[in-house]
Amino acid sequence: MHDAEQPQPPLPLDAVVRTATAVTLRDGYHVPTLIAEGDRHSIVTQLRPLAPSSEERAQQLYALGAILAETGELGVLQQVFFITEAWLSLATPEHPPHFPPSQDPQRTEILVISRMGMQPPQTEAVIFEMQRNEEGALVNLENLDKQISPEQPGSAESPLLIAFAIGFLASWRDEED
Repeated sequence: MHDAEQPQPPLPLDAVVRTATAVTLRDGYHVPTLIAEGDRHSIVTQLRPLAPSSEERAQQLYALGAILAETGELGVLQQVFFITEAWLSLATPEHPPHFPPSQDPQRTEILVISRMGMQPPQTEAVIFEMQRNEEGALVNLENLDKQISPEQPGSAESPLLIAFAIGFLASWRDEED
């Protein structure tokens, strides 16, 4: 006879980072992936295709949050991770951005692993520069965390995680109600 299942400890960000970087180095890319962890279950889903604009991506994540809430499988949302590739442009007060990162000739290809915890609300991210050789093969991932935000490493805002959480919370209902 088994006692009630013991709750699993929350998935740590460093474990997600290790797995995501290993997959990226192995495959040369990372499919946009969302990991949602609830008090009942966790899910991992790849977002293929990821919508082309930031507004459409936010709508896509909002809808995914709503769908997952309606199934009730996760239970109460504990945390959510999002892993994706992106473009990064660094601006300074002397050189403000003139283009979106995707059109900036000085852009940097990055891998972003972000996490949003629900209680207490907290968002953090780890960012890696994707370094490729002349043939375009991925050869290294360099952690940019301290280079981008030296005064507050790891702190981040993630509109896509916020959109997912809002979609989830707007549609979630406790089955015990």
